[in-house]
Amino acid sequence: MDVPLRAGGSSGVPTDTPWPAPERAQPDLLETLKRNGGGRFREAVWPIYGETPSGAAMAIGSCVLVRWHGTHFLLTAAHITDNRSATHLYIGGAPLVHLHGEIIYSVEVSGRRDTDPYDFAAPDILDKLAEGVQFVDETQFTQHSETVGRLYTVVGFPLSKNKRMDRPERRVHATRYSFSNIGLAYDASLGLPNGGADHILLGYGKFSVNEEGRRTHSVAPRGMSGGGVIDSGHLGDPAVQAGRLVPVPSLAGIMIERRKEPHILVCTRIGTILTRVLR
Repeated sequence: MDVPLRAGGSSGVPTDTPWPAPERAQPDLLETLKRNGGGRFREAVWPIYGETPSGAAMAIGSCVLVRWHGTHFLLTAAHITDNRSATHLYIGGAPLVHLHGEIIYSVEVSGRRDTDPYDFAAPDILDKLAEGVQFVDETQFTQHSETVGRLYTVVGFPLSKNKRMDRPERRVHATRYSFSNIGLAYDASLGLPNGGADHILLGYGKFSVNEEGRRTHSVAPRGMSGGGVIDSGHLGDPAVQAGRLVPVPSLAGIMIERRKEPHILVCTRIGTILTRVLR
């Protein structure tokens, strides 16, 4: 099945969160960091489809392809692969690849996903998938432990921009979306383990500033679960602000959850995932 991904996409910066919003930074600097973060690994972020009883493909989530010391992994949110009990799952690309085989979970399917704070899955990668596609390797994983004040860009495939597709034997088109915001300090009321050190928290409200600088309604992030979270640099770094340093984007983790109170996105860090995958 030939499933080309559209080269285009859209992006936004949330504006109505109770924390400092990144659009208050120098516009040129912000746009440079957003563009660098959203662009470097975009081809390593793919959609995941399910299949309806009538045979139509249906977008359900996102994933990111990584390579760790020569071993290829597909990382996504575990609640996305849990759908495998009810439908075949496919990885969007060219061609579409059936997702099957062993999956390493943060918590096994028999466990309760709603109480799983890590919510990641690492399915086997078919050899044919590892050829001719972009992977993020271990040299491109973030090395920064502090998340507060860093600009993160989330890349994925929201359902609102990826409606039900044609039948699996036909070509389908997928639209990426990216948005950026600053890492937030951990709030104990969130109830995450390890004092929030295993996660990245990002504000996400009802409104965003689009690429034209206009205030617009934010795209609902449903479907972006499992998408890549890119560390785009620290907005408060004097060298970055002065233009002496352009940060090199790095993969920081995957998005797993949106919480409406407070308005945040919860993301699991790449180091946390690898520790559990390789244990």
